[in-house]
Amino acid sequence: MFTMLAFTFLQQLLTLSNVIPSLTFIIVVIFRMEKVNISDAKGQAKVVGTVICIGGSILFTFWKEGFLLKAFVDKLLLHINNELRHGHKDNWIKGSALILNSHTAYSAWLILQGVVTKVYPAPLSLNVLICFFASLQSSVLALFFAGNLSLWRLEWDVQLLTIVYCVTHFLAFNVWFLHE
Repeated sequence: MFTMLAFTFLQQLLTLSNVIPSLTFIIVVIFRMEKVNISDAKGQAKVVGTVICIGGSILFTFWKEGFLLKAFVDKLLLHINNELRHGHKDNWIKGSALILNSHTAYSAWLILQGVVTKVYPAPLSLNVLICFFASLQSSVLALFFAGNLSLWRLEWDVQLLTIVYCVTHFLAFNVWFLHE
């Protein structure tokens, strides 16, 4: 996640994160896990929603300069700094590609979790196992990249609050996802 932010901007990451539901839908349709009946209103709504979501994300991501409605808007829709405007676009394209790669992997993970939940009898213990192994993997990577032990010291500040918030948010989302 942080490598892609080194190549691009937070605005692009947030804009492209709106593509996750559409990518998930496209992957499910490609692997024939869901059929889309285009003659049905629901199928048409899914296709139109996917096209609008991806088209909007592409529009806002690749919007360089200019205004959406010049009569009503006084500032840029998406601000990109001077370094990118003067020809250093390689990193910007790499960053967008890394973001899309990450979101495609996340979409595939959501699909895999849905498939495994149908087979595994206890979805909450599955969620605990996933979180446990993800924390082990993250810890190994963090020890590798941040070996300084002073960075691992937790204090009663915003850092601890952020960790608690992220963990509870992630667990609540997964519990909700498993019950849907």
